[in-house]
Amino acid sequence: MKDKVGEVWKRVLTELGGAEPPEKLREYVDELVRWGDRIHLTGRERMADAIAAQISDSMIMLELAGEGARIADIGSGAGFPGIVWKLARPGWDVTLFERKERLASFLERTAAILGLQGISVRAEEATPETEGTPFDVVTSKAAGRLDEILPIAAGMIRRGGVYVTAKGEGWEREMEGAAGFSPGRRVSLGGGRGEAISLLFDR
Repeated sequence: MKDKVGEVWKRVLTELGGAEPPEKLREYVDELVRWGDRIHLTGRERMADAIAAQISDSMIMLELAGEGARIADIGSGAGFPGIVWKLARPGWDVTLFERKERLASFLERTAAILGLQGISVRAEEATPETEGTPFDVVTSKAAGRLDEILPIAAGMIRRGGVYVTAKGEGWEREMEGAAGFSPGRRVSLGGGRGEAISLLFDR
């Protein structure tokens, strides 16, 4: 177990390219490795690469989140990008939406082990009528097509807020019919993984 965590951590540091990792990120990696098989995080053979890529992508997506204070992560899964963002921005108020019970349990346990304050896990599917809105930033990673997720985000985000995600080529076509959002910034994720994008909500 210790050797596996060390292997993943080494790969994470390589992906971050010399950037200072957030405090407690190593402890988060430990939990990801510990729970990897149980939450079907990734295949065993590619665990180090997969976790490192997810963390790197989350940190790049963070660059597009601006100065938002209230964050909603739709379909947080194992905590990408929500937990990574919370580790990097401890003062932010982060809500993780994860409808799968096993993953929601992982998120709650990990937040407690890391001693994170100002983070909550909602074991439910986010909807446009989700209570506790509006948020400054809504994010999701691998949560579906934009024309499916943006109507949900529109009901959760304040006017002038931003939606941040990661997409492959051709994502612009997915925005057809998604009223209220306009393209913001875009940054390559590297490694052929697509790009991080921000969409501004101005309705």
